[in-house]
Amino acid sequence: MKKLLLLVLGAFSFGAQAQKIFLKSGELLPVNNVGRIDNFALWNAQEYGNMTYCIAQFTKSTSQNERIKISQETGIQFFDYIPRWAFIAAIPPI
Repeated sequence: MKKLLLLVLGAFSFGAQAQKIFLKSGELLPVNNVGRIDNFALWNAQEYGNMTYCIAQFTKSTSQNERIKISQETGIQFFDYIPRWAFIAAIPPI
């Protein structure tokens, strides 16, 4: 599952830098971390109801069909859109 998740998310991020995320409270420049995605042990503080929550940011615009495909292949659920190709996402246990 971890390798599939890395492959799917990596397909959208190779060769690109993280983009600013625009929140009501201000701008956030995330660290590009797709290379460390297999270390979910560090994410336990963001768990709720057996899911891990995060902001998932793509390096380009994604269609709803692309996100549905990712959801079907990985179990990731995408919720609210955050400007600049990001979404609140829930990642299932691995």
